[in-house]
Amino acid sequence: MSRKTTHNYTVFNAVSATTNQTSAETSIQGIDKLSYHVKFSANNTGAFTVEAKNSDSDAWFSIPFNATMSITADNEALLIMNETPFKLIRLNWVPSAGSGTITAILNMRSIGA
Repeated sequence: MSRKTTHNYTVFNAVSATTNQTSAETSIQGIDKLSYHVKFSANNTGAFTVEAKNSDSDAWFSIPFNATMSITADNEALLIMNETPFKLIRLNWVPSAGSGTITAILNMRSIGA
């Protein structure tokens, strides 16, 4: 019988949405899928980058997505990854306009053995 395990972490907790933000790194070894649910207290415009490392000695690199991960005058975003072949991951936010705060929840799921 396979097991499904879910973990949730708040990576941004009502931090300023008007300045660049980088979350703490999170280990995702053994994780099959993940998502970031990002909420703003006001409409904001800016871009997200998800960065990863394959080992502790590796440099951070941006994970390529098929679409630009930006929002324009919006207050919510959802970033989904169906494959996570990395050791560590973190989220970056670079604002270009807006106000208020940003909160981001990382949801990770292991499908099973």
